[in-house]
Amino acid sequence: MRPNQSLALPHVLLVEAVMDRFNLDSGFTMLSEQEAKTFKLLPAHISTCNQAPTMAPKNNDSTRTTSTSADSSVPVPIKNALNLEVEHAPFTHPEIRGEFPTKTYDPIPVLPYVDRALKADPTFKNLLANATVTHLEPKIGTEISGLQLHELTDVQKDELALLIAHRGVVFFRDQKLSIEQQLDLGRYYGPLHVHQTVAHAKGIPQVHVVENTLEGSQKRIESQLYEHVNVWHSDVSYERQPPSYTSFKVLTTPPTGGDTLWASAYEAYDRLTPQFKKFVEGLTAIHSSKHQAESAIANGQTLRRPIVEFEHPVVRTHPVTGRKALYVNAQFTTRINNLSVPESDAVLRFLLQHIAQGQEFQVRYHWTKDAVAIWDNRATIHYATYDYLPGNRHANALNLEVEHAPFTHPEIRGEFPTKTYDPIPVLPYEDRALKADPTFKNLLANATVTHLEPKIGTEISGLQLHELTDVQKDELALLIAHRGVVFFRDQKLSIEQQLDLGRYYGPLHVHQTVAHAKGIPQVHVVENTVEASEKRLQTQLYKHFNQWVWHSDVSYERQPPSYTSFKVLTTPPTGGDTVWASTYEAYERLTPPFKKFVEGLTAIHSSKLQAEATIAQGQTLRRPIVEFEHPVVRTHPVTGRRSLYVNREFTTRIKNLSATESDAVLDFLTNHIAQGHEFQVRYHWTKDAVAIWDNRVTAHYATFDYLPGNRHAVRNQDLQAETVSSSSTPVKNALNQEVQHAKFDHPELLSTFPPTTYDPIPVIPYEDRALKADPTFKNLLANAMVTHLEPKIGTEISGLQLHELTDPQKDELALLIAHRGVVFFRDQKIDAEQLMDLGRYYGPLHIQQNLAHTKQYSEMLVVENSVETSDAVIKRHQYDPVSTWHTDVSYERQPPAYTLFKVLTTPDIGGDTLWASGYEAYDRLTPAFRTFVEGLVAVHSGKSQAEHAIEAGRIVRRPVVEFEHPVVRTHPVTKRKALFVNAGFTKRIKNLSSAESDAVLRFLYKHVSEGHEFQVRYHWTKNAVAIWDNRSTFHYATFDYLPGNRHAVRVTPHGEIPYFDPKVTP
Repeated sequence: MRPNQSLALPHVLLVEAVMDRFNLDSGFTMLSEQEAKTFKLLPAHISTCNQAPTMAPKNNDSTRTTSTSADSSVPVPIKNALNLEVEHAPFTHPEIRGEFPTKTYDPIPVLPYVDRALKADPTFKNLLANATVTHLEPKIGTEISGLQLHELTDVQKDELALLIAHRGVVFFRDQKLSIEQQLDLGRYYGPLHVHQTVAHAKGIPQVHVVENTLEGSQKRIESQLYEHVNVWHSDVSYERQPPSYTSFKVLTTPPTGGDTLWASAYEAYDRLTPQFKKFVEGLTAIHSSKHQAESAIANGQTLRRPIVEFEHPVVRTHPVTGRKALYVNAQFTTRINNLSVPESDAVLRFLLQHIAQGQEFQVRYHWTKDAVAIWDNRATIHYATYDYLPGNRHANALNLEVEHAPFTHPEIRGEFPTKTYDPIPVLPYEDRALKADPTFKNLLANATVTHLEPKIGTEISGLQLHELTDVQKDELALLIAHRGVVFFRDQKLSIEQQLDLGRYYGPLHVHQTVAHAKGIPQVHVVENTVEASEKRLQTQLYKHFNQWVWHSDVSYERQPPSYTSFKVLTTPPTGGDTVWASTYEAYERLTPPFKKFVEGLTAIHSSKLQAEATIAQGQTLRRPIVEFEHPVVRTHPVTGRRSLYVNREFTTRIKNLSATESDAVLDFLTNHIAQGHEFQVRYHWTKDAVAIWDNRVTAHYATFDYLPGNRHAVRNQDLQAETVSSSSTPVKNALNQEVQHAKFDHPELLSTFPPTTYDPIPVIPYEDRALKADPTFKNLLANAMVTHLEPKIGTEISGLQLHELTDPQKDELALLIAHRGVVFFRDQKIDAEQLMDLGRYYGPLHIQQNLAHTKQYSEMLVVENSVETSDAVIKRHQYDPVSTWHTDVSYERQPPAYTLFKVLTTPDIGGDTLWASGYEAYDRLTPAFRTFVEGLVAVHSGKSQAEHAIEAGRIVRRPVVEFEHPVVRTHPVTKRKALFVNAGFTKRIKNLSSAESDAVLRFLYKHVSEGHEFQVRYHWTKNAVAIWDNRSTFHYATFDYLPGNRHAVRVTPHGEIPYFDPKVTP
């Protein structure tokens, strides 16, 4: 048998306890791949993603067999995240505890295997007849209720295998399945695997126990695997015959956290370009157990079977579905054969990142006690979050003249006094938390406590801060020292009382530059007037590359603040959240050698940039610029824990490293903090809410997505030292069943590709109707309900029917769209002819050069998906998450001003569309970069789109065109500047070299696609209409519903020739 013809074995797991799936070695001397990437010592095989990043090829989370409990049914005293002695929740199945037997086994021979799914009835009539089926995501993940797994007949088991083979992972809650019954179910599907290193259930080596005792949690916390970039994998892929299915039952769950994610390897393959598919289909890769084995040996455990390496195809074919799937993972895949090391590293890095960032083909599942998941390792990879340790698992602005919301405390407005101060001397400091009762009996006796995230953030209700006794204040300090940040809503704390509370904890800091409350220099006022908003918008810090604004307060002081108290007095209607990250956890998730390395370093923190910004604004610098040297890793005087202490705002360099080395280390550490979603908390402010945080163990990031909304807060700090035909068409659904394709509700508006040709489009006279609009919107909005979906983009209007609008209302609608980018209306009765009339009101309608029209209207583009068109989209190389961000037909001389889009038929799930603001994308560039791109023009081409049409055998109705447009265009109505390049049609920037053009465009595309603070995502419903402005937005349509059914029509009136006017301002 050739290596790429390996058979598959099933896999059984139970879970009880906080997952400790790996054999951990606190002395393991490898750097993580992310750390290695910092110095370019090792290839970076993976990159982080928003939900759950991937991992590097290291220790295992592989073939598991059963799960167990912690120590016994007797509560075990442990220290929780508050450092309290508390009772560990008892394991509900102490009889299924993990052990590490010393018995060894011979190498596994080739085993006969036939997949039971091949015998299944493809109608699933036996399995699903009396069950409720919920498809959690379009491409992966199904939950079934109404069945007990131990009661299934053989016929039902076969159909279950088929369902799993198609859907990747199937979930069942509240299962009474015993360990013996789980074993029987596993054996039904094939010979059970015995793992070479991980814990087994006593006497049952085929059962891999996933548990966390206190010791197990500690080992994971101490190990290099305990980081947020390293556990996407497929179970024991290093075996000759890796597992087919894995069954996993959770016996005990943590109170929060511990979710698992799966990604579809089918979809990961399908979303590659044809060229890349062809390339990887010819490759094989080495999968190795070596790292896993070495870790077990270092832990003093027995390696029960010799280390193995086997060669498997990079793309494997599923024996049941016949579908192709990517088969590489960051844990066990070490190299690709017949490629050089750099080539192998580059290919693996891309493939692993492609999987980890594929949100459209991932599912995230929240475990409950006795839930069971069964997944197909041949078609999925998975990632278990460890945000609960040591918990227990045993498994949002129009540019109108309007009134700014009034400040509720005008007496606490900010001012910039000219008084100066001497340098701050060394101040005596003792942390009040050292005097606290660690049981918190005084503080929490009559309070309600909610831990918002496992690792950071606690909210307390039932207390008023101004009423706390000294003993309670001490305990609060201790709680903050452990939890990083503590929140209180509806606080009656006055500014004088807030000052008193601050002074209790230490001498108050007077800031060198920022606004103070009048007469109270210790109070830093955080407010946004219109002017302050504008200044923020103009600064290079106002952007979504958030490693630049993650910071710890005034860390450049000799004795930076211990605690910061922050009270919000006025809140914006939407937006303005703050995010904190635990720098305890950021430190803990480094590898031992990297910890050792950074522990020996010190860094310079400087007030220079902040001071220079103040001077540039004509304000007084109240104290001389300072720079102080602080350790990169600091020790907390109360908890004794270590934390990273660097931040992009004030940390300028690391001492005793070269500039290049210092930059590399700081880039890694600050990104490590910014991307650590498992140890972050995001808080939505309400009026009179208070947060108190510890700057020694947290970094924080304030979102400014509400500007120019109004937020007003006061802060003081204490110092211290340390996502066809009109008839029903049979299609195969995600379960590979023959089903009836939903009928199109409007067959008269289905696609046609007429052979008609047209002359080139001449210059067309155009004047925007929005220029005639009443800026008060009194006609449009008088009887409508308006909801601004996101601060910077997207508004939904209800109570209006578009076909009934008067001309003044239409003009005001155009103005609204020009400001908000996109406006949505649900349940619209507007018909095709009326939609055309509305479009023509706004300008001459565009006729697309190659896409489908309706039979009656050549100006109406049809967006539909039959089986055939679904196939074409899936196969096209443009079907990827970068190149589909675009603005409509930007290659025309006069690209569309507005697009009107009505959805006629929607898929059952998925198919959302996202828009990003081109205004905001421009505004968030640095002044220097703005100046650079404002002088550029780019070529937009219809060539690629035309070539796709020709390849599909369709006619191109008009000669292919290319036109030059400014990279930054000026909107004729709002006068705002917007980025105007897109990955769909922009080919190159003129007067730059190819390399320079590529670099600039790549950056700008990424800048738009990752700008979450200026994006809106809309879920379509039948008869919903969106109208957007192509001059100021980009959009991205998700295709996660294919081959589901979606049918829409689009009308696009021409706009002006794009221009840039540097003299015009909004």
